Amino acid sequence: MIWLCLKFRKLPLEIFSQRVEKLVAVVVITNDKSPTVLACNKRAKDIGIKTGMSLPSIYELDPKIRICKRDSFNELVKLKEIATWALRFTSKVTISPPDSLLLEVGGSLKIFKTVNKIIQKIKKELKELGYTPTISVGPTPLSAQCFADCKLEVIIKNKRDLSRALGKLPISTLRDHPKASLLLSQMGISSIQQLRDLPRKEVIHRFGNKLITSIDQALGKIPDPQKDFIPEKNFSISVDMPYLVQ
Repeated sequence: MIWLCLKFRKLPLEIFSQRVEKLVAVVVITNDKSPTVLACNKRAKDIGIKTGMSLPSIYELDPKIRICKRDSFNELVKLKEIATWALRFTSKVTISPPDSLLLEVGGSLKIFKTVNKIIQKIKKELKELGYTPTISVGPTPLSAQCFADCKLEVIIKNKRDLSRALGKLPISTLRDHPKASLLLSQMGISSIQQLRDLPRKEVIHRFGNKLITSIDQALGKIPDPQKDFIPEKNFSISVDMPYLVQ
């Protein structure tokens, strides 16, 4: 099997930035009590705004800056719209919240011939829709997700190469195990390979089965079934235009 992970790390920004001119500085802030910058467009970066900055710091740089609160609900709506669009490439599409899609494209090679052609076509069409995903390829869904989470646009098709590539990734890539990742890093264990080198029984005794299970699923040693996305009966996708359309 060949899995593509489409990670839309700019989605919190892209659902807003399509509505305003590119010359306007736009930032998306978190929804907590002390909001900070979650994402910003190029114009905002050009004036010195960075992820993690506070609101007072933003206004010091540009009092007229466009501030948008993160809209997680609309992000999921857009992700479902894109998932419906992605069904033109494969019938096996899975939503991986909060910002990713998983596509199994092994059968699609009969039409598109190569994985590279699929990736090029996806990127081209999504760019026209206003989205810029990181696309990573792996022989298992979790491996593709891990590479995309690490901003690695790699194409790995066999499990032999997968073991080496996955082993280099930080343990924090296993997103469902933050406490274990923190504790392991305090012990000097930072990569997945270093974790795999530890006695398996000791790891299970200390952290339980779930951590090892995730690694085994990423490596394809045990099944990792995915829930197929089922589109709405009536499909629609919206694109915000920068000008009035009559």
